[in-house]
Amino acid sequence: MNTSDTPDSSFGQPAPRGFQMRAEVRLFHTDQDLACRQDPDLFFDLERRRTAISHCAQCPFRGRCGYNAVAMGATHGIWGGINLPGDIPNRLRPVYSRLAAQFEQRRHLELGDAPAAPLPDSDDDDHRAMRHPSPGPAPSQWPLITARTA
Repeated sequence: MNTSDTPDSSFGQPAPRGFQMRAEVRLFHTDQDLACRQDPDLFFDLERRRTAISHCAQCPFRGRCGYNAVAMGATHGIWGGINLPGDIPNRLRPVYSRLAAQFEQRRHLELGDAPAAPLPDSDDDDHRAMRHPSPGPAPSQWPLITARTA
């Protein structure tokens, strides 16, 4: 994995078209050849969601992926191995909480001692107006950060 101490993006850069960040954080990125980079549409295709989830089960970056979903206010697609329920706040809150908990469980494994900004509270209703429309931009259009990993 190509990593560096210097992020590829800064807080001042705009979110990808269709996204408005829920939190002022930098997103995680890897240059590894993962299924989500090979076929991004797979992770937004309801007909193939089981295939996407099975790819996530093998991914070493499930925690980071879920972190990105919560930070961006993603509403659709498979993120961190979890199918997001759409722009339905009372269904998204527990999913965001689960993704944030998954990130915390995997944080040391995926990031080592590298810091990560706290995610917004899943009960924060202000994020409803900041969600992206379905299906959202492809992962190649997300703001990026690389993190040192072991």
